[in-house]
Amino acid sequence: MRRIVSSAGMITIDDTGSAPGRGGYLHPDPRCLEKFAASKVKEFRSLKSPIARDQRLRIIEAVKGSIALDS
Repeated sequence: MRRIVSSAGMITIDDTGSAPGRGGYLHPDPRCLEKFAASKVKEFRSLKSPIARDQRLRIIEAVKGSIALDS
């Protein structure tokens, strides 16, 4: 699971698991990432923040990149 954090209007990946701000978790499975990208919800409940589709795609690429670094 990868933690994403909303802080000061920015959404970032929290690799340390201790970044300040509202957090939520994103499973790195390709099906979960596709579902996250295709989501039409206006606001992500755990983050209490909307995430635009282009921003979600950037988050997905960053998650994929961090998975490659873990391998």
